[in-house]
Amino acid sequence: MSKAEDLAEKLYPKKEHVAYGPFPCEEPNMIDANKPYRIGFVEGYQQATKDLELTWEDIDWIVGEAVCRVPEDSGKEQICKEVLKRFKDYKEGKEK
Repeated sequence: MSKAEDLAEKLYPKKEHVAYGPFPCEEPNMIDANKPYRIGFVEGYQQATKDLELTWEDIDWIVGEAVCRVPEDSGKEQICKEVLKRFKDYKEGKEK
């Protein structure tokens, strides 16, 4: 299970109730009332993760504005991608 799914399970635990069909002779079904909320939570979490993810262009701005000026023809994209990779590794705890 992903982090988003784990959080969704904690916030919206399985909540079953009996649902009856439109006809009186139908057998009742067990419905998980919180399932739509879990699905929405996971989708929203994943979209927020995408929206907040840094790109090499973000690192380019950080390097260009805050650290140093890198000329366009000196492999700026590769430098920025390496910084981004190191940053992600650091955030995941792979690098101290």
